Amino acid sequence: LSHIGLLQGIQACTTVMCEYPSGVIADRCGKKISLLSSFIMYMVSFLLYSFGSESFAVLAIAAMLYGMGEALRSGCHKAMILQWLERHGHLKQKTFLYSRTRSFSNLGSAINAVTAVCLVVFVPGSSVIFLGSIVPMMLDFILVATYPSYLNVWSETPATMWSLVKDEFSALVTLMSHPHNRRKVLSSSIFQASHKTLKDYIQPIMVILGGEMLKQWRVSGENRVRTLTKVVIGCTYALFYLVSCAGTRNSWRIAGLFSSEKTAMDRIFDAFLVLAIGIGVFVWTELPVLVIPAYLFLYFLTNTRRPLAMSQVSELMGKKRRATVLSVESLLNSIAFFILAPACGFIAHHFGISVLFLAFGVSGLLLNFLYLSGDPVPDELT
Repeated sequence: LSHIGLLQGIQACTTVMCEYPSGVIADRCGKKISLLSSFIMYMVSFLLYSFGSESFAVLAIAAMLYGMGEALRSGCHKAMILQWLERHGHLKQKTFLYSRTRSFSNLGSAINAVTAVCLVVFVPGSSVIFLGSIVPMMLDFILVATYPSYLNVWSETPATMWSLVKDEFSALVTLMSHPHNRRKVLSSSIFQASHKTLKDYIQPIMVILGGEMLKQWRVSGENRVRTLTKVVIGCTYALFYLVSCAGTRNSWRIAGLFSSEKTAMDRIFDAFLVLAIGIGVFVWTELPVLVIPAYLFLYFLTNTRRPLAMSQVSELMGKKRRATVLSVESLLNSIAFFILAPACGFIAHHFGISVLFLAFGVSGLLLNFLYLSGDPVPDELT
């Protein structure tokens, strides 16, 4: 387990270090090249994971390659979608169209959850699973290779490396120095990090409460209980993503209920945090029947909000730096997750999962109200 944690740390650190440079590469050298390179990183990483399980050094290299792939991919495909919409005169419908494309991603995640259960239950060892994961990456590579060539146009690059660094650093300072921009980027990244931190606590909750529930249903035998718990967790994730699909597809409709997309983002964040408090209460009172619906709504809110956040963040620095801005958001997301994940793990370990959710919800509501909500009038950016 310590090796797994260390590998995850290596992967995450690599992603953080490469996040901003990868956005610059995508904007300066072509988004299509960047995305294709990420798939190559993934495939090599899976090969090393499959055949290098006896050597920690090989696994560390695999983790680094996967982290580099994540950095190259994040923000890049969204920027490509926006570039395509702009070229075809549909940029005003970006929230609607991105919500539809993301809904298919949620549907794919639901199918993956069911597939993962079958693999965990019936396939011995992880090597075959890693090898099998290369197939969809190859299909993705072939698909992206067929994308239009204009998605790979190189941007005008400063004459020297120092000029490039100076230019990009100036753009980053400009982005984060305006309250209008800063609140949108931080609100988007902190919300994503919050969901990433809390979402997988459903597994220990189901192991603790779901295992007891299975015993009450007179399911006997430790191995049988363990297997059925895995099946229940996998099917639960599939249900989460199906509900997420519905939320994402209707994101643009929900945004229309508020005065602006930023206001919708703020109120959804509030609802997310209130729901976290509710989950804390349900865990404390040992009511797994209510925990699952609450988690379903948690996923619904997260995927309803994401298209709105992408729409708000993507245009903050104009079309020439879309991938860079989205990479900055992803970088801040990773940094926030680095802070939240160990802190939440410490609270959950020493005080319990219910205390974690209660504390997270209350402190998050204060943070959102004091620092993240609202939409100051934007200053003119140059």
